[in-house]
Amino acid sequence: MPSRRFLEDSLGCRFLWPGELGKVVPKRATIEIEPINHQFTPVLRQRRIRMASGYGDRKDKGVIRLGFNEADYHRIQKPAMETKSQDGGWAGWHRLGGTLRLASGHSFGYMWEKHKDTHPEWFAVQPDGTRDQSRSPDRSRLCVSNIELIEEIARGRIEQLSKSDNKSVSIGPNDGGQTSFCLCDECKKLDPPNSRKLENGRLALTDRYVYFFPPSWNEIAKRVVKVHPDAWLTADAYSVYAAPPVQRTLHPRIAIRYVGIKYNNDEKRQQDRDDWDAWSKAVKNIYFRPNLLLSGRRQGTPMVYVHKMAKDMKYMARNSLIGTDFDSCCHHWATQGLNYYVCAKLHWNPELDIDELIDDYCRSGFGAGADSVRKYFLRVEEITNRNGRSATGVLGTLHTQSD
Repeated sequence: MPSRRFLEDSLGCRFLWPGELGKVVPKRATIEIEPINHQFTPVLRQRRIRMASGYGDRKDKGVIRLGFNEADYHRIQKPAMETKSQDGGWAGWHRLGGTLRLASGHSFGYMWEKHKDTHPEWFAVQPDGTRDQSRSPDRSRLCVSNIELIEEIARGRIEQLSKSDNKSVSIGPNDGGQTSFCLCDECKKLDPPNSRKLENGRLALTDRYVYFFPPSWNEIAKRVVKVHPDAWLTADAYSVYAAPPVQRTLHPRIAIRYVGIKYNNDEKRQQDRDDWDAWSKAVKNIYFRPNLLLSGRRQGTPMVYVHKMAKDMKYMARNSLIGTDFDSCCHHWATQGLNYYVCAKLHWNPELDIDELIDDYCRSGFGAGADSVRKYFLRVEEITNRNGRSATGVLGTLHTQSD
């Protein structure tokens, strides 16, 4: 198959959205090609946009709000996504993927059932003084000051790497659930008094997870890398450990999965950008796992934030970003298509000019209507930005009395 660069740059082909309608193949009587000598190495070694398939709670609220149901969704989507010619998929065309393949996610869902009887001391002390995790067994919290627990986690990760071809494992804590983080005295000693205060008045727990007694994320990484020197370990900047550590840096084989950046609240976006800078000083490798593409899905609301995204992606790529894991393309191509397209293009090259990308998308996809469509996108982006400046985070209304 001819290279995508050749098809795009020399022949003007585009793949704007899935299905035949999204393919742009200019008709030409003749084709003249100048000599081509092109070399390019993408900055991002992992380029992932989750291509959500099927129908579920991430789609139904917005669909219902627009007056449709699940049957309508499938009836309309199926013919729109069908293709007559071989194309390898929209994600493949835009060269999403990469070779890094970082493992990620909440990695201790098995602990309670496996160790509750033999090692109850490995689990977090609860407000009632027990270590009972039975209310959320798959989201169990751990007593991170326990040295035997650290030994067990390191041993398990070494075994996991030895049994597979994977080069990375996750050591990210469980998220959610109905139990609290550990309240034992030894764990609380690991929370520096100058850590960020959370909304509930408690201290952020990032330093606790970075270094425990002895350094935990770091200590686990040290022990695993001794056996598997090329392994990557991943942990999360999320939940009560989203704030950057204030006293420690991380092992060079740890990659932090950063779950920040929102465009419906400028104040929160600035805080997240500041946090990115601080994390960049604490860890050499960050991969970006935002919820940006989920914006507006519950409201069925058009949102455009491509200028902000382009600015942030370019900045991050110059400061510790090694890969991405965007959650998620829910296939709302009518309201979010420009965001999806720009996001994919920036994954391959974060230095692209955003206004040229918008012009090309409108010209390729809408022909004589390009100017009108571009004005529409920019107007929606203007309203999206205005909502962000209000710092309310309200996404459900596009129109005001002045509109």
